[in-house]
Amino acid sequence: MAELISCEYLNLIKTEERKSETLTKLPENFFKSVNSWLTQKRSSQTKKSYYEVTSAQEVLDEIINIRQKKIVMAALRTVRGIVPPPHGMLPEEQKFFDELIILMKNYRDTMREKMFDPSQIVEEKIDEIKSRIEEIKVEKPEIKNESVEIKQEKPEEKKAKDDGIEVKILKDLPKFVDEYEKYHGPFNAGQIVKVPRHVADMLLKSKSATPISNL
Repeated sequence: MAELISCEYLNLIKTEERKSETLTKLPENFFKSVNSWLTQKRSSQTKKSYYEVTSAQEVLDEIINIRQKKIVMAALRTVRGIVPPPHGMLPEEQKFFDELIILMKNYRDTMREKMFDPSQIVEEKIDEIKSRIEEIKVEKPEIKNESVEIKQEKPEEKKAKDDGIEVKILKDLPKFVDEYEKYHGPFNAGQIVKVPRHVADMLLKSKSATPISNL
């Protein structure tokens, strides 16, 4: 793709990135291709190449800054449960996004511990851990005196197990991290998936999915 890179092409991307509120779609190897193109231009050592490299670097800096701002704002909205992760992130940007999510959640938890009653935070953490255990626990029937005893589920246990919600995905979604630092996806449009209630709420609120089962 390096042969397709030019100052005009980079300026076009910059213009589109400025116009769009979301990330524009770039080739997956975009930055690698641009780097190869810049290396070729530097090796030619002509006056024209020098100006092309200088101009391209300025445009690239602006493209990176614009996309960086969009990713930071998207991470903030995702942590708050407003929208799912954005489309169009390159591998380097996806890594940056995931690290931002974890950093923001850690900051939020730290501030909450300073502002709220520690016992309240501990209770919430215990409830969260219990909920996670219920999601992954596979119960086996208890065997006593060579007979199988079916364990009766308590209402609260059944509620925890039924906490998953079936939804139909309305558009392609990349892999994302929820508020408990658990990964979900990627999902394809039309796919029916079962996700935790808080994830379902986020997808429904952002109109990225429609409910299948009753909420």
